[in-house]
Amino acid sequence: MNRLARMILSFLLALAFISLTLAGCSSGDTAKVERFVSNTAGTWHRYGNLQDEKLEIRVDGTWIHQSPDKGQWTPIAKGKIEYDAEYKKYEFVDELSNRVYMVEPVKNGVLSYGYGYHRAGVSIDGFAQYDGSWYQNSGNDADYFLFEAGKWKFFQAQGMGHVSVNSGYLEWDGDKNELLAYEYPNLEPFAKFTIESTNELKKGRESFILQP
Repeated sequence: MNRLARMILSFLLALAFISLTLAGCSSGDTAKVERFVSNTAGTWHRYGNLQDEKLEIRVDGTWIHQSPDKGQWTPIAKGKIEYDAEYKKYEFVDELSNRVYMVEPVKNGVLSYGYGYHRAGVSIDGFAQYDGSWYQNSGNDADYFLFEAGKWKFFQAQGMGHVSVNSGYLEWDGDKNELLAYEYPNLEPFAKFTIESTNELKKGRESFILQP
């Protein structure tokens, strides 16, 4: 075998090795996407609220993100799911804008797609039932939470009145039956409530009573 033939053979072998390596990576990534889709296929709602934005993941590895608009659902992003091996996250590639949304594997029943998304089956139909002022131990001169339209504010008693010290948005964890108060822009909830009745919430050992 002459020198030229050996060079050509070496090049072909190297090319074959690279092709096999890439094919192996692609196969592994495809398997990860398939597992992710098999575990997440279905409809998810932002904040665990059926009235809020929803994300539908389909069994064919595609997805669509829709926003409520006057009683109808309007698509705002859609595309296919890929896997980023470097960051170990899933890429939701939007074919409408070419944007890429990085999504982590589901943790504790929550899909992190920018915000926390919960399965439709464990979501609630809005937060209106919790609107109002919830006073600690039912005392009007105590600290209290104000809930309104899925948002919250926390007021501390100071002197003869109250001062607003924190605020954020509400999220429903249907897997644990907890109402979560998230503070912008922290990732951990500022407060976790269990539902004792229509007019009582529990935050640890503290009771918060809805005042008329």
